[in-house]
Amino acid sequence: MDTSVPVHQGLGLRLIPAEPSHAAALFAITPPDTFRYFLSWPREWTSTAFAAWFNAFRTAPRTRACVVMDDADLILGSTSLLDIDATNRGVEVGATWYAPAVRGTRVNPACKLLMLGHVFDALARRVETTGAAPPAPGPISADGPDNDRHPGREQDTGEVEGGRHASEWTGAAFSPRACRSWPGRR
Repeated sequence: MDTSVPVHQGLGLRLIPAEPSHAAALFAITPPDTFRYFLSWPREWTSTAFAAWFNAFRTAPRTRACVVMDDADLILGSTSLLDIDATNRGVEVGATWYAPAVRGTRVNPACKLLMLGHVFDALARRVETTGAAPPAPGPISADGPDNDRHPGREQDTGEVEGGRHASEWTGAAFSPRACRSWPGRR
């Protein structure tokens, strides 16, 4: 299984392998609270500490970090292939973050469509995604959470508020064919 990540371009985006030179631009677009649900993060919120963390993250074994850019070469964020398992042909797509201005827009679905296309074509038979979700609202009774929701997990109702999805989810399995309509949604 070739675990290299080539440049992917389409849907108004370009995904390129992350390099140390990208750290300054990523730091400039990233608020400190971005990493509250990540498993690792910069220990101090300085450009030097961010660059050190980013370099350690992007060079970790079984990780291939990418930078997400628009057609004008503006860096919008980062996404990665994680937990690459060549033996079982499995991979996780995650550790994704974007500049606040593009969060909840078509950028993430378009990025995931490009990434998943590559993963299914060249790398894996099994793809996992995970994401942080806020705790379910309301009290949880002895009979279970309100509205038949699982504790700590929001339902994805598909509703959109102000151009952004109304809820978040904690995990999913993907097929690129099922995702074709995502990039046009905003």
